[in-house]
Amino acid sequence: MFTKNSILKNTVVVAFVLLLSFIATDKMYGQATEDSYFKRANKLFKQERWEEAKQIVDIGLKDTPYDADLLMLNGKYYHYKRNNDKARYNLIKSLQYDPNNVDAKQILTNVEIEDKHYSAAICYINELLEVNPYWKGLWRKKIEVYRLQGNTEEATRLSKRINQIYPEDEKIQEDYRYNLKTEISSLKKSGKLEEALKLTNDLMLVDKTNPDLYVDVINTHLAAGDYDKALVYANRALTFMPNNSYLITKKASILADRGDYNEALSFIKSKNKGGNGQLTTLYNQLLLQNARVQNDSDPYTLYGKILERSPGNPEALNYLLNTSLSKGFYSDAQNYINMAKKSGGETKSILSKEYTLYTQMGNESKANAILAKLYTRFPEDADIRDNYINYQYKLARENMLNEQYREALIQLSFLNNLPKNDYSEKSMQELTQAYLKLGRKEEAFATVQKLNSEYPNSIDNQLRKVGVLIAMDRDDEALTIYEEFMKNASQSEFQNHLIAYDEIGTQFLKKLIEAGQTQKVFEVADRIIALNPDSELAYTYAMNTAASINDDRLFLKYAEQAIEANPDSILFRTKYAEALSTKGEFGTANNVLKQLLAENQYNKDVINTNTQFTLDYGKVLYKEKDADQLMLITDEALKYNPNNKELLYQKGQAHLLLKEYGEAFDYMKFYTPSTLEAAAFNKEMEWLQNKSYRNQVTLNYLRSRFADEINVNSIATLEYTRFQSAKNTYTARINYTGRDLGSGVLAQAEWSHVLNQKTYFIANVGYGSRYFAQIIANGSVFRNFASDYELELGLGYRNLPDVYTLTNIVAGVSHTSDHMWLNAKGFIYKTDTSLTLYNVLAQSKFYIFNDGKSFLQAMTSVGTVPESGALDLALYDSYNAFNTMVGAGGQYMVNKRLTLGLLGNWYNFKFNPKEYSNLYNLYLTATYSL
Repeated sequence: MFTKNSILKNTVVVAFVLLLSFIATDKMYGQATEDSYFKRANKLFKQERWEEAKQIVDIGLKDTPYDADLLMLNGKYYHYKRNNDKARYNLIKSLQYDPNNVDAKQILTNVEIEDKHYSAAICYINELLEVNPYWKGLWRKKIEVYRLQGNTEEATRLSKRINQIYPEDEKIQEDYRYNLKTEISSLKKSGKLEEALKLTNDLMLVDKTNPDLYVDVINTHLAAGDYDKALVYANRALTFMPNNSYLITKKASILADRGDYNEALSFIKSKNKGGNGQLTTLYNQLLLQNARVQNDSDPYTLYGKILERSPGNPEALNYLLNTSLSKGFYSDAQNYINMAKKSGGETKSILSKEYTLYTQMGNESKANAILAKLYTRFPEDADIRDNYINYQYKLARENMLNEQYREALIQLSFLNNLPKNDYSEKSMQELTQAYLKLGRKEEAFATVQKLNSEYPNSIDNQLRKVGVLIAMDRDDEALTIYEEFMKNASQSEFQNHLIAYDEIGTQFLKKLIEAGQTQKVFEVADRIIALNPDSELAYTYAMNTAASINDDRLFLKYAEQAIEANPDSILFRTKYAEALSTKGEFGTANNVLKQLLAENQYNKDVINTNTQFTLDYGKVLYKEKDADQLMLITDEALKYNPNNKELLYQKGQAHLLLKEYGEAFDYMKFYTPSTLEAAAFNKEMEWLQNKSYRNQVTLNYLRSRFADEINVNSIATLEYTRFQSAKNTYTARINYTGRDLGSGVLAQAEWSHVLNQKTYFIANVGYGSRYFAQIIANGSVFRNFASDYELELGLGYRNLPDVYTLTNIVAGVSHTSDHMWLNAKGFIYKTDTSLTLYNVLAQSKFYIFNDGKSFLQAMTSVGTVPESGALDLALYDSYNAFNTMVGAGGQYMVNKRLTLGLLGNWYNFKFNPKEYSNLYNLYLTATYSL
């Protein structure tokens, strides 16, 4: 008998083409169905037809509850409805199944901003920026969230950074200027003038030609009585707007207020070459005021004259250098610094002044170069050290933002080796991240350990340690840290930690499964479930692992726990049915699946599980030969999965048990065998076609010869069989032989009738002439028991002219398996002279080709009379002789119509203690079906 596991792949051309078309159609249908939910719903959302779209999303989620895109649309709907709790739940679910769902993260960012969960919003923005670091709109939103959070320092810093990255983007520059102006205004209202001035300096770097900025700073310094700084900013403004009349007037006024009338007048004169009426008026006014002032000499001019006459005069040089710096005379200051270097070398004072000069000029590269030189020579100076540390940290942050991690390590390693300072914690955090990005996990771990040791109360640092542990595949320790968090966390904190805990826990489970650590999978799954009974992935991984190692008990245990925690989950109810099926509890599993199919008749997971259950249960029913139940459950499954080839094959098996061979072929032919199964599968299909034919003609030729005789006896047989129905089979048979005394004929008629599924009988009668029994009559009843066994009881009658009249009883038992048929039977004969004869026959057939008809055969017998076949043909002169027999042969189905057979028997007769004789029989058979 053919079984699915043993067949080899290669189907006939027509069946193969049909199957390919079914597969293609099925795939096209499935794809269209899956695509339609999202596409249709998304289109309606774009048209703002929210309720219609929601109905489609709900239908889609019933069919595919883990579709990340549909869950995202569900979250989008609830966000539109201002139900942020449901929106957040669906969006987080979407990210669990597709961590890279950008749309879900975008909506989730807006949800968290609206609920004022600014830290969470920033986390999602950071994840989106990891995917697209050049998303300018997202950077702007991050700045907005920082400002909403009250973290103006970080908002301003980030705004400045983005402006540096996109210097040509007018919108970003506009935002940056607006943010700076807003912050400056806020600081002024709070009385923080120095901080406001610092930000104004930053604003000037991007808004260099805005005279109002400079005027505002100038007026602030004038109000504080600091004319020198006011003059510095006036000079800087004129660098960018040299012809601005208002700024020219402002500088001249400052110079006049300081008493520098000569310089003021000279300055106005240099700027009024075009004859500006306003400047001319101012010039005349200052000229008049100067006339009223004491005619004292200007110290700056006097010291300048002294320095001209005595270039090395330290007092004059020091005064002129300090004054030029304070007044913003940058060219003069640079000249005096060079003079000072020539006369006194690069002292700390001179280098510090040069650093101040380049800082005021906004030349950061030169200022930083001087700062590095200062720190190298004077590291003990606190101000120099603080400025240098600040510079190094800024440089490290820029490298990190630009993903230049190796370069960042240079600055971060330097900062990490310094005594504790304001940047120690931040630098260790950045150093940990840099090591991780470079794959240097052990160094990252050592750094994060030091970070937590020195700053033990920071949850952020502990979470950084979790990230390092996960990167090092030490997920167990990472879970333990999270479990400690949640022990002392508030309710809201607990929920936030729980989401992350579940995520890293299920990722850990995935790693364990891939590594084959099945026992550890159950341990970790139990930990996750204990804290989060709603963790679908933890249950799913545990159940799938239990199923993979064939631990039916554990599979059922987790399925029951999942159902208890999530009684409405289609997934878990489906898994529960699968677990019941693997435990062999087919009745309960069938009830669960029926309920699921009634509620979710289009759910593919439910349908597939029901299909597998039916196939598993079907194997049991097929082995038990329960054709009716096999047909019932298979038909039920085909209602939901009508094109499944394995189910169609199984339905064919049910017809096969009912001996409905034509119907069996019609269903089993759709099965697609593997390459190794193809040859055997084709053979079985030929056998089923053979069995479906109603007519059969058999030619048989027997050649017999005793070893001590020259003569050969032959018998030819022609047989016609009509398979009238599944219950009735009729056979007509005629045997012919010719010998020295003439020819002989034996005609027989045979009827086989099925009484019920387990019982049938065979009866035949015959009439013969010379050499054959004159009258033959046989009848046997066969009964199946214990599924694979068959019992035979029968009676027989033979009238052998001039020999005996025999009556006999026969009892036998047969066993059938997929590849073998074994039979043993005993005959007891009674002659009309009260002589008792017997024969015991054992025979076997081995179906090596799996086609149900081709086999190798072996047999043996012992008795005082040959086996019934030989006896029927009356080949022997004596029947009360002890004999033994061995035989071997086989049968091969050439194609669906023709079958050939060959069998040879060797008898050894013992007539008395000294007389033995050997008989050799050779049977040739050809059967043609039509």
